Amino acid sequence: MTIASAYRSPAYNATCPGAAPQSFHLHNLALDLVYDCPPAKVAEAAHALRNRGFFRGGIGKYPSFTHIDTRGKNADWG
Repeated sequence: MTIASAYRSPAYNATCPGAAPQSFHLHNLALDLVYDCPPAKVAEAAHALRNRGFFRGGIGKYPSFTHIDTRGKNADWG
């Protein structure tokens, strides 16, 4: 597993293509993770953990990574 992105400063976040201006990375509440399997499989595992109450947050599937955050409410995309 590789952490592709964790905390981002506002200046660095502004240079990240597609980054939300109010990204949870800015608050150290998000990780972009790369595993040796498809992001859909990682998202499936994250959903199982979230459904069991391990965290409340967002799960986003991208072509090369999976975003997971602890925003306090559940959200899904990708």
